[in-house]
Amino acid sequence: MEKKKTTNKNVKNKKNNVKKENKFFTWVSDNKKPLTFMAVGIVIGVLLMGIFWPERIAKTKDGEEIIVKLKNTSITADDLYSKLKTSGGLNALLDLVDNAILNDKYELGKEAEDYAKEQSEYYYNMYEQYYGYTKEDFLTGNGFKDEKAFLEYLEEQYLFEKYYKDYLASLVTDTEVENYYKDNVFGDKYVYIFSSTEKKNSLEKVRSAIKKGTKISKIESKYDDVVVNELGEVNFATAGFSDTFYSELMKLGKEQYSKVFEDETYGYVVLYVSEADEKPELKDVKDEVVEVLGEKKGNEDATLYYKAFIDLREAYGIKFYDDKIKEEYDKTMKEYTTKQTEEETK
Repeated sequence: MEKKKTTNKNVKNKKNNVKKENKFFTWVSDNKKPLTFMAVGIVIGVLLMGIFWPERIAKTKDGEEIIVKLKNTSITADDLYSKLKTSGGLNALLDLVDNAILNDKYELGKEAEDYAKEQSEYYYNMYEQYYGYTKEDFLTGNGFKDEKAFLEYLEEQYLFEKYYKDYLASLVTDTEVENYYKDNVFGDKYVYIFSSTEKKNSLEKVRSAIKKGTKISKIESKYDDVVVNELGEVNFATAGFSDTFYSELMKLGKEQYSKVFEDETYGYVVLYVSEADEKPELKDVKDEVVEVLGEKKGNEDATLYYKAFIDLREAYGIKFYDDKIKEEYDKTMKEYTTKQTEEETK
């Protein structure tokens, strides 16, 4: 494997690049479910566009509305409705149901608009960088009529995310918050990470150099097999790092460094903390602690996402007037939760 080395001149660039990479992969990881819903939503959107009938609709002798006419036969709205009930129509229906509930539960304001704008720019830039797509290519390729439709879709996804975070937060107890605060919370620390992908490396020498007070710029220029990254401020709620990383970081105070340890992302690692704030009071970080614990619950139990929306629909008094759809709904929700539970126990 080719050895990598940084120079003092490009430490800042590496810092920015690592942050961007971490942000990308962290964002993808944190938004797996919304991204999945996006893909499903695009397919559903294409399907529903085909169901928008004009004001004047031809009818059969029995009064059924014709939506497609062929040489020797016609397809009616009843035909389509019956087919949808058995081939994906439930997903389209639940998409409409959940959107209606969430729009009643939350108000789409500037927060959602800002989120949609930010995420749209992220998608445009990502598709341009990796696939060479223009904005128009992205919109057309993903089934959006125009940018307005895409922004509206993202605003809706914001509601899904907001509700799910609120649901997870409601599952967190005060005892859990207090225990997590006691064992895991620490103040902001300004962190440098020295890493190597090689098992035989110079990290112990790096530790000795830090102990002697050697400047970081000199350390990075001396050891070719060690990569130096300036991570900046990191705290207990900063996403994108392993449990081992946090465990080692918690032990460090100002101007302290870690032992050499193995990290699933960076390889072999030494951490150095140049500045460290005091541990904040619980009242000042309680919301962040609740969010961290909520996300942890969601990661540990994938069924919670389905349960969250099942509970939401029941709270809003969902009632089916079509026995076939109700049967399909009950069966599907049971399959989702049962399947996820079985996977968790394997």
